[in-house]
Amino acid sequence: QSALEAGIRSKAPKTCAAALKASAEALLECGAAAFDASPHLKQLPALLQHRDKSVRDAAAALVGAVRHWLGDGIFSQLKGVPEDRLTALREAPLPPTKKHLLQRQGSSAAVVAPPPMAMPPLDLLAKLPRSKGSKEPADAWETQTLSDKWSERKAAADLVASLLEGQSSLKPADHGLVLRPLKRLYQDANVNVAASAIKATGSLARVLGPGFRSLAQQAAPALVKRGADKKAVVAEAVRGCLAALSTGSCLALAEAAELALAAMSRSTNTQLRSTAARWLAAAVSAADAEGVGRALDALDAPLQLLEEDATAEVRALGLEAAAAVGRKLPSEAAVAWVCRMPPKRAERVGKALGGGSGGGAAAAAPPKRPSGEAASLKAPAAAPARAPSAAPARPASMTAPSQVRPPARQASQPSVGGGRSSGAAADGAKKGGAPRREKASSGGGGGAGEERWREPDLPSSDDLPPALESEDLPPAAVRSAMADASWSARAQALGEVAAQAAGGGADALSPLRAELLLWQLGALLAKEKNEQVAARALE
Repeated sequence: QSALEAGIRSKAPKTCAAALKASAEALLECGAAAFDASPHLKQLPALLQHRDKSVRDAAAALVGAVRHWLGDGIFSQLKGVPEDRLTALREAPLPPTKKHLLQRQGSSAAVVAPPPMAMPPLDLLAKLPRSKGSKEPADAWETQTLSDKWSERKAAADLVASLLEGQSSLKPADHGLVLRPLKRLYQDANVNVAASAIKATGSLARVLGPGFRSLAQQAAPALVKRGADKKAVVAEAVRGCLAALSTGSCLALAEAAELALAAMSRSTNTQLRSTAARWLAAAVSAADAEGVGRALDALDAPLQLLEEDATAEVRALGLEAAAAVGRKLPSEAAVAWVCRMPPKRAERVGKALGGGSGGGAAAAAPPKRPSGEAASLKAPAAAPARAPSAAPARPASMTAPSQVRPPARQASQPSVGGGRSSGAAADGAKKGGAPRREKASSGGGGGAGEERWREPDLPSSDDLPPALESEDLPPAAVRSAMADASWSARAQALGEVAAQAAGGGADALSPLRAELLLWQLGALLAKEKNEQVAARALE
């Protein structure tokens, strides 16, 4: 084989043509497992354009032999060959297959198919243009990405994508030298340039796979940010590239969830959040059940943010992503995940799961609360007397001091069966008071009642606006400062909110008051663009 390589390098056309012909026959006769044709691939583009016809024909024969084992991926190696010549090679019939690697057993012969010939790793940096005499790799290509002409910038990005087409591996190198200029082009004013750069990044991620992880962490935030663009050519490129980061194992599911949450916390743009939702759904689909289980904590915050978005489209995409999570999980794990959600969210996700299939479909109907716990916040006087809750006793060590007070009673309306009177129950629900213990009659009758834990009633979203006026929390002046145009004023207001939340104690910060604070903080985060203020709100 070394002699054939030397013959192909010969300047004598007859010698070169003979070596090419012999190499093609050897590859067809012996198979790719026995004859390695990869050293010849670098010389084929020049030989296909040789001045001697016999050399050109012999080179075409070798291309056909390599194509027999490698497939059409050989054409990605033939850079610089005229397009009409490549078209003729693609349309040419494959050479006839010959029997090879025969194993003789008696009088019968068995044909053993050789493994397909693996493509050699591509040296991407060496393929990109370099200035004459320069020691810096791909410096001429990087200069082209800075050109004033958009067509040249687009050609630079397209070159990377074309070089990576059909490749399965790359030679180890600092591929950040390629990503950094491409990342700069994400924000190009010309949408075609931006789309080409994003597609080239996706191709690089697919080939490098887990080796692209550190670069993917740099590229993902910029990609999600560009996902706010409504132009279809950019939006499709961004979605494809983000999906490649997950399907190529460049980013773990938890990492994707954290990056998506960070991007959505800084912007309320509907298109950006739609892009993030589709990315999370693609990342969940690419992960296995174990990976989804490990990422549940990281997924909760971005999914809930999507499900509560002001836009119906984003909410629907968020529910689809949540349903994809439930279907990936085993049934028991999916039920446990849905049951730990707030009731309204559990109901939404359960309905979304009910329409699908998979291991988690059993979580479609989350357990409902007992009717006795659904006290109305709007009409406290009409609340009926309720029987004691049947929930299991809660250890005293888990109960705040304010939660062990005996239930209030009205003199004119004594309690029935050890439970609270209707007036006391409704009054506690209206004020959002701390959870209390109730006495339930023991099974033997006549004995002392047993204290049992009752889950406090939480206000619904419809009850928050009127409750805000009555509770005045945060105070009106603080709420006004939270909406101030100055970021420093907003940050100072959040400091006052933090002091109220930390110093109020269990009596002052009832479930209703806590819900009011969280509601105001969520509204601020939804439109906050200053990172320091957003960080203060998250704290």
